[in-house]
Amino acid sequence: MAYFIKWGTKLAIVGGATLLVVNHEVFGTNKYTKQIINEVRRSLPDTAEAFDQMPTKQEFSDALVNNWNS
Repeated sequence: MAYFIKWGTKLAIVGGATLLVVNHEVFGTNKYTKQIINEVRRSLPDTAEAFDQMPTKQEFSDALVNNWNS
């Protein structure tokens, strides 16, 4: 019985997260993603620093190319 509860909980968490992502259109156009990031920044001011430290697409691409054979 504990086995089913464990897997049911895991499925509920993954399903809930997937539902949130789909409902908020996180992987939609860039406009919607920026709106969500701004909502998170307003709700959780401490996250602003973390978002500012995220690499840009170009920085990420350059790092990937430079470290490919390392």
